[in-house]
Amino acid sequence: MADAPTSYFRYDEVLIGEGYTDQCGEYVRTGSRVKLQLHEYRVLKETPRGVRIDDYSDGGRFISRDWHKQWACPTVEEARQSYIARKRRQVRILEARLATAREAMGLAELGHCPTEVGWLVPRPPWARGSDPSAQAAKDAARSFELKALQDWASG
Repeated sequence: MADAPTSYFRYDEVLIGEGYTDQCGEYVRTGSRVKLQLHEYRVLKETPRGVRIDDYSDGGRFISRDWHKQWACPTVEEARQSYIARKRRQVRILEARLATAREAMGLAELGHCPTEVGWLVPRPPWARGSDPSAQAAKDAARSFELKALQDWASG
């Protein structure tokens, strides 16, 4: 712990709105742009397992040296690499959601919409309108989940 950093760093993006005020005094929005922002967090306490940084919350935030993903990093370059990894993951997630939305929209446009109200998967027994006791409902849910898992595993 001899040459421990006194600060940790984290990058975030900020969306900045742009525009102008016209001759009538009305604000006209012309768009927005993204800017990257580097945050520096002071190390409050160092432990053998990590550090506690001042993230402006009560008690700070603990950063373990053993974690693969760290909320803040000891160097600016590591913070930049962490930011790039976070944004790549975000892009993959949003692309998957976009693909799902496009597929669903395509099905609806082709008229592949059900005409009857119903569930594609069977409703669990405890959700069918009966009013069993709490323990019976838990037991039914467990057996339903087990059956669904067995059906899924058998293919």
